[in-house]
Amino acid sequence: MTPEALTQTPSPGQEHMLLLGLAGCLLLANILTWMVFRLDARRADEGAARVPAATLLLLALLGGAFAAVGAQLLYGRDSSRGFGLALKTIVAVQVLATAAAFVPLDQLSERISALKANALAATGAEAIADEPAKVLPRRFGPGSEQPAKIGLGG
Repeated sequence: MTPEALTQTPSPGQEHMLLLGLAGCLLLANILTWMVFRLDARRADEGAARVPAATLLLLALLGGAFAAVGAQLLYGRDSSRGFGLALKTIVAVQVLATAAAFVPLDQLSERISALKANALAATGAEAIADEPAKVLPRRFGPGSEQPAKIGLGG
């Protein structure tokens, strides 16, 4: 494959093949993740050494997040609260990244501005948004309105 071929915009048929390949990879990652979670559950039932949580989280990060969540719910892997939080974070990041992949970058700032305007309109906070920002004092706490006095042993 030549370097020029890598920089060319894919034709419609190539785009579909790319998406199909990506879907196939995600399917395989989810199947593998499900199998490893099942192995972990069996080991837990038998009292044997379990699969490390880092391995399970890595599988989720590499594309098996949805299988990891399903397997966690079914097989009950919640040895620590941090594991569940890390898994939910991975899923959230992957969902947001997938959604962002379908929004063209040139339209992203327009959509964010529209969402912000809608949120302000829904809360009735237009007046707050138009006020100038308050200048904060240099220091915070008692006496912060006065300039700082620096003295040495006096």
